[in-house]
Amino acid sequence: YVAFSGVVAFTDGIDLYVKDRLAGDLTRLPVDRHGVDYGGLAPSISDDGRYVVFASDNDHLVAGDTNQGRDIFLADMATGAITRVNTDAAGQEAIAEGHFYDSFYAEYYGVEEYWVGPNEWDWEYRPYNYSVHEERITDTFFGGSDQPVISGNGRFVLFASDASNLVADDGNDFRDIIYQESHSLCDGWGLRSEYRTAFGRDIFRKDLLTGAIERVNTSDAGEEFSWSPSGSPDISADGRFVAFDNGWQVYVKDMEMGRLTTVAVGLGGKNANGASFDPHLSADGRYVSFTSQASNLVAGDDNGVADVFWKDLVTGTLTRVSRDARGGSADGASGEAAIAGDGHTVVFS
Repeated sequence: YVAFSGVVAFTDGIDLYVKDRLAGDLTRLPVDRHGVDYGGLAPSISDDGRYVVFASDNDHLVAGDTNQGRDIFLADMATGAITRVNTDAAGQEAIAEGHFYDSFYAEYYGVEEYWVGPNEWDWEYRPYNYSVHEERITDTFFGGSDQPVISGNGRFVLFASDASNLVADDGNDFRDIIYQESHSLCDGWGLRSEYRTAFGRDIFRKDLLTGAIERVNTSDAGEEFSWSPSGSPDISADGRFVAFDNGWQVYVKDMEMGRLTTVAVGLGGKNANGASFDPHLSADGRYVSFTSQASNLVAGDDNGVADVFWKDLVTGTLTRVSRDARGGSADGASGEAAIAGDGHTVVFS
């Protein structure tokens, strides 16, 4: 079975479809409670073709959807039932928006040394006096959720979210927008600047059988990733192993043991010297493919562009896949890799 979104001649707008490649049947997922198309994005389907998860901005798919954010939904192809997935264990919807405001004002006084030239000893001391007014607005990015993927057995759903209320002690989902204005009380100059602090988007695993939800992108000790957003989730067929990246490094988490494995490790155990991303797991979670711009993961990587890699997480073997038949380096960038269920075949562009 294949699930996809797109436009087909007999419809208007973007719809969700499931294709039975054996029978050749194409099924369009039904419309919502008000007769409106799902508007679904990034669908993922279980191995038996019964369950499809997808992201949608449509707030009419289920009752009580009031968060005005993108949500994750599960469609049961056998019964037609639609369920929202990105809720906490009690069914509370993801927080959609939160704003906090504070301000800061200070004046600074002192003396600075100025060179007035033309000789190197032509310096003079001048007093300075300036004020700084700072405003900070903190928001939660509307709590949007996306990038859903369902385990092959249909029990677990993995997704990325900015929401802060899906699990307890989730404190990394906020960013600060800081406006700073400075004025010299002596010379009359003024400066206004804006900068933004980092935020942490998280990966969650939802158990559709029990309703339990867990945050995936944490350390072995349960510490959250507080400095960069996580994304590109993938999951093994039984839901035990999950993979994700944070824009620089690829990780695989054993949800049963709570163990986090760093995948893109350089030669001699050194840190990778380039970004690694877009991981994909084999069905049993043993093998992972990913793309990396690092040149120190394997010997002889001298092409200066992104390559596709394959790693055996049991033996630690790391292989560069994007090579020619004689093992030579590609003369262009490679990426968008996918791995077969048995982990022995990788396709890429």
